[in-house]
Amino acid sequence: MRIENKIEELFELAELLLPAFLKAHKDEIGRRTGIALALSLNQGKIAGSHVRKIGELSDQKYYEGRFRAQEKIQRMYRNREISSFQSLDVSKNEHGGGIRSDNFYIAPDGLGSLLNQKFAFMLAELVGDISLSKRMRIESLSIAVL
Repeated sequence: MRIENKIEELFELAELLLPAFLKAHKDEIGRRTGIALALSLNQGKIAGSHVRKIGELSDQKYYEGRFRAQEKIQRMYRNREISSFQSLDVSKNEHGGGIRSDNFYIAPDGLGSLLNQKFAFMLAELVGDISLSKRMRIESLSIAVL
């Protein structure tokens, strides 16, 4: 499968995964029912990110989440980071939860930084796009920040 087609595959998997993820984390998430998900190819440059509403989200929440998700990807690219936790600065509205897998930038928004990151990991793992060693490096970075 061409790598560009995997963007669509990731969105489709996110639609399938989100209900089970929300149910499994209901104590931490509360009544949240959707996310904004930004995806971009990791090919040395950012040609633009693709963003979709996954699950149920008000237009206002989607607009806010869309902005934050795209900002995570832009910041990871600009700073050559593997995790948006590396340059997290909430005072500047720069949040954690995005990752750079082998072929993609994956940045959910709407679940809280750690759960956003966990959701991103699950998507990358479902398409075989992240190694265990890379995941462990990213997780260690987010734990160090928190």
